[in-house]
Amino acid sequence: MKKALGLHTRYPVIMAVSLLFALSACDDSSSAKESQEESGENASLCKDVPDDVFCDPRDGQLYKTAEFDGVVWTVENMNYYMAGSFCYDGADSNCTKYGKLYDKVTIFRICKDGWRVPSKDDYDKLLKFLNSHSDYLKVFKPLRAGFRKEEGTYSLMDEKALFWSATEMTGQGECYVEFSDDNELGLHKCGGMVQNDALSLRCIKD
Repeated sequence: MKKALGLHTRYPVIMAVSLLFALSACDDSSSAKESQEESGENASLCKDVPDDVFCDPRDGQLYKTAEFDGVVWTVENMNYYMAGSFCYDGADSNCTKYGKLYDKVTIFRICKDGWRVPSKDDYDKLLKFLNSHSDYLKVFKPLRAGFRKEEGTYSLMDEKALFWSATEMTGQGECYVEFSDDNELGLHKCGGMVQNDALSLRCIKD
């Protein structure tokens, strides 16, 4: 059955191990933010964590992962604090539930070494897989976290999941992926967003 679905054989192992972990609580106090951003990586925070779990050595947060068609993805929204990251409506509870929203420039500093921001090609491969095996959408779990416009307004929480893509198309603008009632299995789009807008982020393993 795994071969028929196009899943890598490690997929069940990854999910079995990864589901033991959850995101750490979001702490947005000013002192915590400053110390977190300045502290850099601390290998001891990820000591004894299995390789199949994304552990962020900067703050120790753990993220579930899954492997789709040979590519390992985080299946929770990134939640590392950095200037250029935001909680929806400024509420810490929204970061705890949905992860942070990031502007386009910041995303390239969020995925740790060995991981990167997915490109259009990466998302095209993922969306093709999800369209063929829609039952795995619940594994990818695109949380509808909405987004933040550059002027500071928030919208579309519980309506759309919007993930930055690393790709920018000449003449079309910034690219992202949308999951919504109209695009339940995801659609890669370019245009309509600017770099200072803030969207959700997933990472893939190199």
